[in-house]
Amino acid sequence: GRHVVIGEYKALIRSTKVFLKVSGLLAQKDPKDLLSRISIQNEGISTEDWKIVGDVQTEKSRTAVLLIDELSAATLSARNWRVFIGLEEIQLGPRSGRVEHWGKGSLD
Repeated sequence: GRHVVIGEYKALIRSTKVFLKVSGLLAQKDPKDLLSRISIQNEGISTEDWKIVGDVQTEKSRTAVLLIDELSAATLSARNWRVFIGLEEIQLGPRSGRVEHWGKGSLD
């Protein structure tokens, strides 16, 4: 049946899972720093409600798994999932479908 969830906006966010893969010098940056750069350099995109749910770093690359809000997903989709970080244009990899996210619990 149907049910209603009541709570603060940030406690219940309908999210899209996205993959951010960077290489070279950007791979050495902390994922939070990368999100900050995305907000600063890409007009109309705010990473304030984005959550880092995974992060894998190798010698040459870093892949972060993010949960992003619906407004950001719509904006990124219109931009073909491309953002600028530093002097590089990076294409985010959206995962198909949406994820319901309540609070800070694990999604896996």
